[in-house]
This record gives sequence, C-alpha cells and structure tokens, in this order.
Amino acid sequence: MMGLFRTLAGLSFGLVLSGVICGVGPAHARDVRVSAVSNLVPIKCLVYSEGWFSTIMGPCSNFKAPPRIVLGTSFSESGNEHTINVIVATQMETDYPEMSIKAGEWYCAAAETEADLDSNGQQKRRTWLFIPKCVPLR
Repeated sequence: MMGLFRTLAGLSFGLVLSGVICGVGPAHARDVRVSAVSNLVPIKCLVYSEGWFSTIMGPCSNFKAPPRIVLGTSFSESGNEHTINVIVATQMETDYPEMSIKAGEWYCAAAETEADLDSNGQQKRRTWLFIPKCVPLR
C-alpha cells in the first residue's frame, strides 16, 4: 500500500503544482502511518472519479476542511461527509526537485479508507486530503 501511496501522492502533488498530472511519486521516501499531522500549507482536497467516458482527478468542489488533521475528524466535499480514518506521512530521504521537496521534509495524505489512497484500487470514486508540507504529530 505504501508504494502505491507514494505514486498517488506524487500524482496529487503534481496536480496541485501544475494543474495536470505530471509524474509519479518519489522512490526515495519513508512512509509512516500517524494519528495526527499539522499542516504548514493549505490542505488540498482531491477526488478521483472514473466515469463511463472519462477519468477525472482534480480538486474537490464545495470543500469544507476539517479543523485539524486528526483521526476521527470529518471533512466534506460536494455534500459528501468523510471521516478521517487513515493518515500517512511521507518523509523524503533525498531531494525531489520535481515536487519541490527537500530531504527531510514531509508530505501527508488523509482519507476515510486505505482504498481511497490506493492508486491501483478498484473504487470508482475516491476522495482524500493532500497536505504538501506537514509535520507528523503522533
């Protein structure tokens, strides 16, 4: 799951920076499951939807951020309520200039289920929070 998370987070970060999917996640990173993180930059809500004619990945509409990124807190988008049950923090072991992340820095993702973070999953719709710069708290 963690290798897939890096791919997904890399795609997410590329999307956040450029508005399009522009790469895959870093090979030199360390993933950790945590119960809380602090965001150093605004939280991004992303949605993946695979429809009959198209595949869409982009920002959530009508996003209401949670007050904190902690297990058990909720966020909403497009009228859908989501409870955070999974938080993964990834620390870069080397610089990754393609994502403007330096060695030692963290980026995080939070979602309702692990499947929401799985880029190879079978779900038709996934929603997750992406925090390009974060600090794991516990």
